[in-house]
Amino acid sequence: NKKTLESLIKAGALDEFNSNRKSLLASLEDMLSIAKSEEKLPVGSLFGNISLGEVDEIPLKELPFSLEDRIYYERESLGFYFSVNPLEKYPSLAFQAHNTSYIKEVMNEGDEVTTVGVILEVTRKKNKNGEPFAIVKLLDYHGEISCSIMPQLFKLKSDVLKEDQIVIVKGKVVENMEIKEIRVDDVAVFGGNVLLELDFTSVNDKNLIENVREILDRFNGTEVGICLLYTSPSPRDR
Repeated sequence: NKKTLESLIKAGALDEFNSNRKSLLASLEDMLSIAKSEEKLPVGSLFGNISLGEVDEIPLKELPFSLEDRIYYERESLGFYFSVNPLEKYPSLAFQAHNTSYIKEVMNEGDEVTTVGVILEVTRKKNKNGEPFAIVKLLDYHGEISCSIMPQLFKLKSDVLKEDQIVIVKGKVVENMEIKEIRVDDVAVFGGNVLLELDFTSVNDKNLIENVREILDRFNGTEVGICLLYTSPSPRDR
């Protein structure tokens, strides 16, 4: 079954043949044609009498296969990220202050939040006035959270709301049926992050760290995230 084989290739089940899944997909018709030319196809064999070595010898079409392709194929065939997560490009995001766990367990309704995640799902709806809006499921290293994009913002940023897109979201915490969500004030494609490492071991001013944080918060109108990693005299403050 061609569709079954396509799904297996996209999911990575046939990476033993060739890890370039795009090339395997483009060459699938040739492999099936060779298999059909065999007089007898043994039960349990994907490609008839063709051995693994013979499949390797079939000239595959050389096509570029990127990390984004792998992410898309696995999500399309499995419905979730399997071998790779888009956020792996930004490991410091595992330490972002407003992660989904912190938002759900610590923050209160009305608190302002800025967080980065990958869009898992976009559900487009219409309100009572017929205006379109969206509910976005956002994933970070700690879990998932629902984000509501109201009509006015949806008109401006609908092109940003794509599955597998990494975005930076700014908004406020709201509670819906005792479940915390984000009402989004702004959303943009995430432009990467900068790791700012500071050594405060020889600094006695306890307010310095908070002053640095306040300065960074004052200039937070960018799509680039800043991860502050610091070492202080007290181990408890690291």
